[in-house]
Amino acid sequence: MSYKCKVKLRPRLISGKWRIQGTAPVIGLVRKQFKTEAEAMDEYERIIQQVDNATAGAEIREVLLSKDQEKEAVGAFHFLESQSHLAGLSLTDLVHWASRNYSADLIELTVGEAKEKYIQELKARKRSLPHINKNEQRLAKLLRFFPTKKVNDFTPEEIKSYISTDKDAYGPFAGLDRSPTTLTGELIYLRSFFTWCVNHKYCKSSPCDATVYSPGRNRAEIKALTLDEVKAVFKIVPDFHPEITVPYFALSIFCGLRPEELLNMDPDKADLQWSDFVWHNNGEASLSITYGVGKASTRRVISVPPNCIEWIRPWAEKADFTGPVINTTFGTLRGMAEYVRAKVGYRVGAKNIKQYDDNLASYSNDDDRKKWIPDGLRHTGISYQLVASGSDYLHTAEWSGNSESMIKEHYKALIKGSTEMTPKEEVRAFYSIIPNDDVTNRQRPTRLL
Repeated sequence: MSYKCKVKLRPRLISGKWRIQGTAPVIGLVRKQFKTEAEAMDEYERIIQQVDNATAGAEIREVLLSKDQEKEAVGAFHFLESQSHLAGLSLTDLVHWASRNYSADLIELTVGEAKEKYIQELKARKRSLPHINKNEQRLAKLLRFFPTKKVNDFTPEEIKSYISTDKDAYGPFAGLDRSPTTLTGELIYLRSFFTWCVNHKYCKSSPCDATVYSPGRNRAEIKALTLDEVKAVFKIVPDFHPEITVPYFALSIFCGLRPEELLNMDPDKADLQWSDFVWHNNGEASLSITYGVGKASTRRVISVPPNCIEWIRPWAEKADFTGPVINTTFGTLRGMAEYVRAKVGYRVGAKNIKQYDDNLASYSNDDDRKKWIPDGLRHTGISYQLVASGSDYLHTAEWSGNSESMIKEHYKALIKGSTEMTPKEEVRAFYSIIPNDDVTNRQRPTRLL
């Protein structure tokens, strides 16, 4: 374009507005107005460049950047080319991603920083201690894998990898044998955490979105311990911290109590007390599971089986019928329970039982040992109670703190008997398991059958 033409097209301030007026080759008549001089100059340079390209036989550029914009674009392209993990993405892709994830109000926090605030809020809302502990454990695990990562920088692909058992995954379950129930449980806690982060403007959107599918849950058949395994348990416990193990296993197996109904981690709930039992004059006993011990929906009164009374009453007498039934910490109880499982023949990790038996710990986790039955003690108690009641589903549901439909669906036909005894004979043998010796150095109470 000639110098004369350039001068004629140069922006001028006319009546308070910047205008471009004139005629240019290729384009023709130009009549435009702008609010600012900068906008007018940008358009002026675009027109000149378009005309120069056209008259030089080059392709006409539809968009012309200012020099500062061009410099910034070149720098952005150089940066994009230097990032190998962004290969295949265009600058436009990155701009769109930034648009979706950037917020002027966003408060950028690392996983560790967000974790502390999240746990503090759970405590302020007076959530149960087990719930707080589980969240803290899971987020500490996430922090180990992403110690410096901002919560807003997580992607759905990273969450998928984190809860995957694939050997090449990046997460705590990589290459491990974990059930869908375990993986789904992990995802549920992550979803809650990242939803909380979104609500508090720590991230724009949750990486646990609809593309991160739940692995599902196990629908495995409920199982009970065999009669021989129950007998084996009660051969071990009289000689291994019986003041803890005898009440724990007797009440779990013969009364079907949940672990948290015996020893509660929730500060708003009480541990089971000897005073929760009523010792009747006829030698029988009943146990009241109240709102303060169990769930509100499982409040019930349990008729304690006679053989269970024989196992636990000496320890109640020794405690003068007061104080906690399980007088120890949850961690100590877990180690003792796992030792007994290992002695019976189940597969148990060495960590918690090494203090009791180094030799047993050296092979307790071998692959050829049986896997422990989740909630096996309670399942055993309910299964035998159902047969003893004459398959009275309602009675068994009320006795165990379950729904009648749950009992019908999961517990019928678990006690099948054997070639030596019928199911009813097996149930009689189960409720005939009593102490052979005085494990408390006191006279054993009279057998009540």
